[in-house]
Amino acid sequence: MVRARAIALNWVIGGTDAHARNFSLLIGAGGTVRLAALYDLANPLPYPGRYAPRLKPAMKIGGESRIGYVRVRHWERFAAEVGLPADEVLGICESVAAETPDRLSRIVADSRAEGMDHPIVARLEEAVTEQAKACLDCLRR
Repeated sequence: MVRARAIALNWVIGGTDAHARNFSLLIGAGGTVRLAALYDLANPLPYPGRYAPRLKPAMKIGGESRIGYVRVRHWERFAAEVGLPADEVLGICESVAAETPDRLSRIVADSRAEGMDHPIVARLEEAVTEQAKACLDCLRR
């Protein structure tokens, strides 16, 4: 489920660099294995000329190679491909899309309080919020 959440997050934020080499595993005591923290979350959305629907993720989602064209059927196909229940994957996608704008807003506020107030931060927040709304709309159709 963690991988599904990571891929859903990249879909929601317009992330285009979530390829297999950017996923790492941590092997702990007794051979326990877990996904490492996500890193290299490239996001082209706040830059001029980027059109979210045509952005291409590093890995297809259920056979679809454009972020804005991913629909419920693609997530269902993805779930089947990775052996997860489709309803759980769709629930993950919906919760990530619903939660991301508020979480990002808090991160932006904290960043501004620490002195990081570049205009690109506001553009990122606005673009990701719009993308998250588009993802929710797509899931609720």
